[in-house]
Formats: sequence, C-alpha cells, structure tokens
Amino acid sequence: MPSISRRLYKAVFFCLFVLGVAGLRPALAETLFVVLSADGQKQFAVTEEVIDKVGTTSFKSVLPSTDEPFYVVRGPLLRDIVAASGFKGSSVTVQAFDGYEMDIPGDDYMKNDVILAIETNGKRLTRRDRGPAWIAYPSVEFPEFQGDGYAARSVWQVKDIIVK
Repeated sequence: MPSISRRLYKAVFFCLFVLGVAGLRPALAETLFVVLSADGQKQFAVTEEVIDKVGTTSFKSVLPSTDEPFYVVRGPLLRDIVAASGFKGSSVTVQAFDGYEMDIPGDDYMKNDVILAIETNGKRLTRRDRGPAWIAYPSVEFPEFQGDGYAARSVWQVKDIIVK
C-alpha cells in the first residue's frame, strides 16, 4: 500500500508542478491587426507591446457614421506603425474585417497625425464597436479632413495594413 500512495503523491506533485510552471509563463501576445509587405510575403503583427513601444497620440476627431459631433480618440500614429514594421512604400491599403478596403496616400499619414484609434472617449474599441482599430484624422482641429474622401479613408475594424 505505501508504494501506491507514494506513486500517487509523486503524480499529484508532478501535475501541480507542471500547472504551477505553466501559470507563470507569460500569455502569448494577442495580435490586434497585421501589417503586410506589398507582396504579402512578410507580416508584422501589431500587439499591445508594439503599441506601447511606439506610443500613442490623442486628439478630437469627427468619426463617420456616428451620432456624436466628435470623439476624443487615442492610438498609435499610422506612420509609426508602418515604420515599426520595417516595410517601405508610398501608400497603404487598409483592410477591414468586413472586407472593406481603402487606399491611404503616404502624404496623409506622413505629413499629418493620422492614427489607428484603439480608444474613443476613453473606452477601448472591440470588434463589436468598430475595433480593434479605427483610422482617425485630426478633423476637429483641421476641418479640411471632414470631407467624404476622408470619411471613406476612416476604415474601422482594421484587420490588415498593406504597405505599397
């Protein structure tokens, strides 16, 4: 009988040890969206860690298809995310989870503070409310960004960014 209890003790100890070690391992970083090279062969996953590294910017923006006059948006600059990917190009194509896609000229995001908003009015965006990221222009401070062309570029539910 003692040998059975000793084997049981060892098995229980081993299981608890494995579970304890597994609990100490950091969780895999969740990919919010992906930046792709023009040929689609290279990918750069944008995670919370990437956003923390490049930093975020906040401003007021008029967001298309919403009821509020403006939102305070926060997120990384599009140019910083493109730079972090290491991919070179003169424009990007932003693709949404629903299949919508729009080209954004490099002049837009290189000369202006265009962001990938991950928060609106202090609330984190989810896929249910147009997240994980939403292209936002500083359209309250610069009303020239309030036209239909810029509204079309304000892609929500960003899935992929292709650097061209």
